[in-house]
Amino acid sequence: MPFSRSASLPAVLASALLLAGCVTTESNQRAFAQLRDTLPCCQTMQEFPIETVTAKDTRFEIDATSPVFVFGQQKSYFRAFELPPEGTAYKLEVKSFPAYAPYASRTPIFMPGLLFLNAKKEAAAYWGPDKFRYSPEGWFEGRGIATVITVAETGDRPHYLVIFTPANSPEDGGGTMHTPATMTPVMIGGTMVPIMSGGGTSTTEPMPTGSLRLSIETLPPKPAAPATSQ
Repeated sequence: MPFSRSASLPAVLASALLLAGCVTTESNQRAFAQLRDTLPCCQTMQEFPIETVTAKDTRFEIDATSPVFVFGQQKSYFRAFELPPEGTAYKLEVKSFPAYAPYASRTPIFMPGLLFLNAKKEAAAYWGPDKFRYSPEGWFEGRGIATVITVAETGDRPHYLVIFTPANSPEDGGGTMHTPATMTPVMIGGTMVPIMSGGGTSTTEPMPTGSLRLSIETLPPKPAAPATSQ
């Protein structure tokens, strides 16, 4: 992914929102109202508290105890992380998990925006919720939405990652989550029959808080080019 200096941050964020939904929940409305009443932690991004990633996979929460900042015109809880140093190529994955809401008409989930900062903690690039895709269940985690970005060893590399949401209400940024059906082989009358189950599309509802995973996998260096004879 090329990282170039962004245009004005409000303009970038304004283009990142997805289509809005039409149904919401009272509890989610209250959560956004609480966010709107919370004072920002910082006046500038240079004041952001930065966390160090100590493991390949980091599960974390963005909740009402997280710092708050106004990103352009959008106030959001956020977490900020330091990224690997120059000379290290890596693959970065962010996954957001839906909240448990079995009786809700929509699937509530934190719709992440990824803001990359340079060494001076200035906005360098933005990766919006529209870049996230359905991510199936794994061995130790449930389904969600995820995105993967590869950063090269050299070039205009980001130094910090800020994870927040550009949504400012349950109707702001909703979309759909496409869940593929699963196939289970079942023995019927001596014959193995594939049985399809699940699948379909659910409508999502943005939340101001959520449960996420950040994965950073170091990639092996590229082999040196063979020397050429003169």
